[in-house]
Amino acid sequence: MVVDDGNSGHHDDTFTHSNQLKYVPNYDHPPSWKLVGHRQHSIPFFHRCLHPQTLVYLDTDHNVYLIHRTRRHRKHRLLHIQPLDKKTHVYHPFFPHLIPNLADTANISVLIAIFFILGSIMWIVNGQYSMWPISNTNVASLTAFVGGSLFQIGGYMAFVEALNEPTQLNAVGSLHSVDTASLHKAPPHIGKALEERMHHDEDIIKALYYNLSHDQDKEPSHGRKEQQWKWLGAEARRLGYWGALTQFIGTIFFTVAVISGLPGVISADQWQLQQALIWTPQTVGSVFFVISSLLYMLEEQEEWWKMAWGRIAWHSGAWNLIGSIGFLLSAVFGYLANWKGNGPVCCQFWGTAFNTYYGSWAFLVASVLIYIEAMNPSLPSFGYYIQYIKDTIDGRRRRSRGQSKEKEGDGGGDRETKGGTTTSYTKYINT
Repeated sequence: MVVDDGNSGHHDDTFTHSNQLKYVPNYDHPPSWKLVGHRQHSIPFFHRCLHPQTLVYLDTDHNVYLIHRTRRHRKHRLLHIQPLDKKTHVYHPFFPHLIPNLADTANISVLIAIFFILGSIMWIVNGQYSMWPISNTNVASLTAFVGGSLFQIGGYMAFVEALNEPTQLNAVGSLHSVDTASLHKAPPHIGKALEERMHHDEDIIKALYYNLSHDQDKEPSHGRKEQQWKWLGAEARRLGYWGALTQFIGTIFFTVAVISGLPGVISADQWQLQQALIWTPQTVGSVFFVISSLLYMLEEQEEWWKMAWGRIAWHSGAWNLIGSIGFLLSAVFGYLANWKGNGPVCCQFWGTAFNTYYGSWAFLVASVLIYIEAMNPSLPSFGYYIQYIKDTIDGRRRRSRGQSKEKEGDGGGDRETKGGTTTSYTKYINT
């Protein structure tokens, strides 16, 4: 079957018919939604033991495909919509929402990102003071403890999030349509584009989108009881669970390391304890972080070797991988910080301190991306923005050529300028 997976605006025919699906997640959805296709995860050998990466539903009431992805669903984001009618277009908000309100704090995905952001900031300060220390201060060890504690809380919350994946697909929003009478509700550039397109094609353009503010009491329950939260457990068929579990285990090892590194816990002449309780836990924890980052990246990739450049979640996993490698190298060089109690051997500035510093910045970038992802359930993919930029540049070039033709006395410039603008916005809306 051929549907647009929402990655970068291209069509993909690698979805398999749902009759071949071995493990079907037990989601609650409206009766009009029919499961018609799926795609397995890209992990060799193990993918058949996991729930599918992508599910494709056909909504017969609205004549659209609804694309469900595991990561988006876990993060309480909206299903991707692909209309069957070529004259039906999808409206996306262009600018991300960044400032949280009281309702956002009830979203566990937002809280996870906030804890990781604060922890990353603490680790940046730690790396700063490790590279350029100030005498008679314990800033590095104290910020490491605070940062590790915040990572521990965020890691556990991510684990709980993976255990409590939403069971209802219809709970994320409801379909609405925007016609000529409600164009003023859309952002100005979207409304103008829709108006120009309707004027140009002499038809009515409908924009389908999901609205989180609908009244949930009006939604049918389909006989499903309210979901009960779990604080411990296992969801072995979910790849996201394994990513969260390995990350959580990594934070536990880091907590041991940062507590052992507090002033007065281990003296300078106890180098064996430093190796055993500081650098070894950090090394093991970093290995778990690397594994977790790779699993999160694979969760978004269509093939194990094919990068998912168009997805924000893949980029957060990639930056987490960079940070994990930085912390791993920092721990490896840390073994030389007080070798056999004789003080540093080598490589402490560029080995231990610098790897901690850039690794912390990479974790911060990843955390900010997770925050943007959680705060914007309907934010389009990176490919959407890339396509918009390309089309904007293309439209300006056409307008420039049209103006040049006007100067030369060619009357075709206006037509080309209008066509360039319309084409540019049309692709932007259709992405």
